Amino acid sequence: RPGDIRMLSSVTCHYCTQARLWLQAQQVPFTECFIERDAACDAQFRALMQPGTPVLLVRGQVQLGFSPQQLRDRLAQPG
Repeated sequence: RPGDIRMLSSVTCHYCTQARLWLQAQQVPFTECFIERDAACDAQFRALMQPGTPVLLVRGQVQLGFSPQQLRDRLAQPG
């Protein structure tokens, strides 16, 4: 559903590009921000204390990196 996925990305992150293209190809609604371009996005990324991007917030839960199967599993859970 719209609003279920927010991706914190970096403009130089190859995995972020892969995640974006997969989400678009699967027609999965998501929002994305870039830590280099958006101060609020950067602050959120730093607050989460993750070692890299992409960081996906799936229904408020952190998923570091991009795994289609892990994302499918998380979205299949109720809530």
